Amino acid sequence: MFCPKCGKAVASNQRFCAGCGADLSSDQEVRTVAAAPVRPAAAPASVPAPVPAPVRPAKSQSGGMLFRIAGLLAAAAIAVSAFLPFWSYSSGGHSGSLSLIEYGLPGVIVLLIAAAAVLFSAAGIHAGNIGCGIIAVGYGFLRDLNLEGSIEHDYGDDASSMLELLNSDTGFYLLIAGGAVLLLGGLIGLAAGRSRRNP
Repeated sequence: MFCPKCGKAVASNQRFCAGCGADLSSDQEVRTVAAAPVRPAAAPASVPAPVPAPVRPAKSQSGGMLFRIAGLLAAAAIAVSAFLPFWSYSSGGHSGSLSLIEYGLPGVIVLLIAAAAVLFSAAGIHAGNIGCGIIAVGYGFLRDLNLEGSIEHDYGDDASSMLELLNSDTGFYLLIAGGAVLLLGGLIGLAAGRSRRNP
């Protein structure tokens, strides 16, 4: 309510205006304040929703795990090959076999190749497996040729007959197979990794 004389706000039970002293009890012109319509709060300016980044499919871990398992199995095969018969012979009712570990250093070299392959396979380093595979296969054939050369050097004319009695055995084939798996798996894994990086 407001005083009709000076316009000052007054209470509904107030008899005199505090501003000008006018008598409000008999004045019928005391104005009431109409309640201003309540306006709804203005809606905040619409903010465009952020555009989500394109979701890339998660890289499959099964492929990488498969290469690691294959590499670890190949490394185990290479390690075992050092203890298995690498060459075997049979003559005059006598037979025997030779393993790389019996030679000492050749067996240690093969075990070092296997240990390196285990580390590379566990870490998923395909280039390392390729190198270990090449070394394993090359070393297997090198030892085979080295023994043949030693026999020819030591036994001269009798070498051919002795070489006919000498056969590559389980250790040789296991070393070659393990090296081939490392080499092939490393090449495939390297190619697959590059294709995932460059879709």
